[in-house]
Amino acid sequence: MKILFVASQYPPTDSGIAVAAHRITSELVKRGHDLRVVTRNLDDDSPSGFGRAVQDLTNGIVTHRFPEKWYRQAAYSHGISELHHICAGFQPDLVHAYNAITAGYMALASSRRSQIPVVVSCRGDDITNAILTKSSTLRLVLRSADVVTAVSGSLLEWGNIITSYKASRTIFNSIDPSFATSPHEDKNRFRNQFGLSENGVVIGTVAEFRWKKGLDYLEILLKIISERFKGHVDYVLIGRYNEKIETRLRAALTSSGDVGYNRRLIPIANPNRQDLPTILSALDLFLLTSKREGMPNALLEAMSCGTAIAATAVNGTIEIIRRSNSGLLLDPFDPVAGANDLLRLIESSEQLARFAREGKERVQVEFAVENEVNSICDIYTDLMDRNQPGPIRKDR
Repeated sequence: MKILFVASQYPPTDSGIAVAAHRITSELVKRGHDLRVVTRNLDDDSPSGFGRAVQDLTNGIVTHRFPEKWYRQAAYSHGISELHHICAGFQPDLVHAYNAITAGYMALASSRRSQIPVVVSCRGDDITNAILTKSSTLRLVLRSADVVTAVSGSLLEWGNIITSYKASRTIFNSIDPSFATSPHEDKNRFRNQFGLSENGVVIGTVAEFRWKKGLDYLEILLKIISERFKGHVDYVLIGRYNEKIETRLRAALTSSGDVGYNRRLIPIANPNRQDLPTILSALDLFLLTSKREGMPNALLEAMSCGTAIAATAVNGTIEIIRRSNSGLLLDPFDPVAGANDLLRLIESSEQLARFAREGKERVQVEFAVENEVNSICDIYTDLMDRNQPGPIRKDR
């Protein structure tokens, strides 16, 4: 089957959507599909209407990269026109847009000229944010797509507020086996390397701290833990953030003054993705305090490394933790209640160990890449099977 895969981000960037898109496309190629990727060139910030598309091979996959602003409203027509030319030359059997806004609209506007089926996969912000800021465009994309998929059932429910679907299906994110089975340094060696406590509790978060990541909620949690936990606490801040955020979180963690225990914030800014399994495996608890999520890869990655997880009960985090029964859900509206539940968890080494053990076991089964790609291929087959009577099957 010939597939044109349109993604808003793709390697070498290592964002969550880029990693997920590469995981899926690589597996589809392994299964014998002829696939090309269209994505943004984040290094080309030419003014609207300028720049040009470039082509390269990303791990053997032909990748067309459009200037950054071709994905913006002012220059959308350039991206749509170029995408149409690619469709005309490649002649795909279908187009898969790997987010509703902006890839979904671009894919639909181009592919409809050739009457090619379109699958639109919703990731998170393309629903939860666009439903408020770009509702008319989102409605058009969801209503027009032949099949809409989403990484969590709650995202489909959100989209269904503004329109109905021709067909829809929930397809959970997955974890590439190479991530979960990467060789890890032992926990004490890592902790010694960064001066972390071997006898205390080590909590960590991977996040790019935009407003939806719940910085205010996290501050309250750290402050209460600092004041009430009887033991050493190290909080490892991993990812993209600025000095102001680091200062705020450090102040919250050390707010209790001299209580006879260490309270330290250890920043690890923008680690290499190859180092992430080692870092995650050294934590006692991975914490996510988001106000909304699609299906956060970071939780699945922490589970795959044998680390217990706790997260606010929003969108996809609910589906991850309830499905695997291997983590703690925090009240997203009451950080004090969340802190109390979190304190009980970190005071129980047995519960932390159970969550860590069960999470590692279940993520390999419940969130295997084979499950995700099998579901996608089922949709492709249904779309291509012209002789099959009846509508495309639905799984909401």
